[in-house]
Amino acid sequence: PFLQNGVDTNRASHELDPPQQLPIVLQVLLSQAHRVRALILLKRFLDLGNSAVNLALSVGIFPYVLKLLQSPIDEYKHVL
Repeated sequence: PFLQNGVDTNRASHELDPPQQLPIVLQVLLSQAHRVRALILLKRFLDLGNSAVNLALSVGIFPYVLKLLQSPIDEYKHVL
C-alpha cells in the first residue's frame, strides 16, 4: 500500500492494483491541515505512470487537483 510503506516502484505500471487508500487521499485533500502531505503522496503515486493516473482519475480526483492548481497558494502548485 502506497500510504503505509511508500510507493512500490519495483512493479510495472501495468501491474498496479487499485490501492484502497486512493479514495482516502482524495478525502484528505479536502482537509487543509493535511493537504500538502496528501499531495506529496498523490504525486508519488502518479509518478508510477499511466495506470496510476488512470486509477486516480477513476476515483474522481481531477476536479480537486484542478481547483488546487488554480489556488493562489503556491505551495500546492510546487508539489504538483
